[in-house]
Amino acid sequence: MGTKDRQTKVFVSHSSGDAGYVKAIVELLEDIGLGEGEIFCSSVDAYKIPLGKSIYDYLAEQFQNYNLHVLFILSNNYYDSVASLNEMGAAWVLKHRYDAILLPGMEFEDVRGCIDKNQISIKLDSEEGELQHRLNEFQKTMVEEFAKPPMNMSKWERYRAEFLHKVRALMAEDVKAETAVEADKESEGFLSLEAAVLLAYASDEQGVIIVLRDISGTHVQAGMWDFTGAGASARTVARWEAAVEELLRLDLIRRTGRRDRIYGVTHHGYEEADAIKKKLNFKETESPDTYLGSSI
Repeated sequence: MGTKDRQTKVFVSHSSGDAGYVKAIVELLEDIGLGEGEIFCSSVDAYKIPLGKSIYDYLAEQFQNYNLHVLFILSNNYYDSVASLNEMGAAWVLKHRYDAILLPGMEFEDVRGCIDKNQISIKLDSEEGELQHRLNEFQKTMVEEFAKPPMNMSKWERYRAEFLHKVRALMAEDVKAETAVEADKESEGFLSLEAAVLLAYASDEQGVIIVLRDISGTHVQAGMWDFTGAGASARTVARWEAAVEELLRLDLIRRTGRRDRIYGVTHHGYEEADAIKKKLNFKETESPDTYLGSSI
């Protein structure tokens, strides 16, 4: 049977760790009009591998017997999964058509493997107008490829809004889970590497951290070092201000100044700094970059 004679099917290539987002994507495909026999997704009922089938044999059948439109659901979980990367390789070898959907937290520069990172993808945490536009393009592609009746636009906009609501709810759950993990770490006395390095430099004779704002930007200073420097990016400034706030929450420093933010190292802070310096074989004259690749 030639390629043109094969039935078209969407194959959702994903990691099981992203099942919540995948379920929302499959439900969007159903809203567009696709149904049983037109979707294969191992994490969603009705589209799973049938009982009694060999996983690898069944996957091979999909790649060999169908004209697949592969949806790569990309995330850190995806790239950590050998099975997912094997699916990506098979899709590339057999030249199946594909689109990529980047889950929240994935950037375009994170795309790697057999996928062309220059191909336009759908990024679920992009600006809402951009995301709506890309979803409109995706809906049009699916309708044309699967020969579905044109959809009433009011109905489609409602389906799209429901999908975006599900995505935002999943993102909120992710943030909540990450916050809980960070809280658990802090309750156990865990320090981020940035906070640990900053505390080590601060525990010199002066024992202070200074956060100073001037026309050149925000400076986070400890010991002889400026951790941000003139013209630092907003991301860099946020990184080091977060380290200051972490030390403050753990009572390793306390605020001592009013005009600018000046923090003094506490007794507990000095004790913690001594332990950090020992682990890092710390020298005050060495650049902070020396220690930011370390583990503590």
